[in-house]
Amino acid sequence: MSELLTVSVAVYNVEGYITQLLDSVVSAKNKNEIEALVIDDGGTDNTLNVALKYQEQYPSVIHAIH
Repeated sequence: MSELLTVSVAVYNVEGYITQLLDSVVSAKNKNEIEALVIDDGGTDNTLNVALKYQEQYPSVIHAIH
């Protein structure tokens, strides 16, 4: 059984940087061993929408939470 690494990231108005973070997570060699919880802290930009788009594309890896 492989172990799962969970990365929890609190985000607030980081629309300009969130794709860099999420791209690095989804580029992991074995996506079955990593997941990211992207927790939007009530920001006013499109950070949550970007995370939701990644969640649609990688539902077992990215989990967007508002």
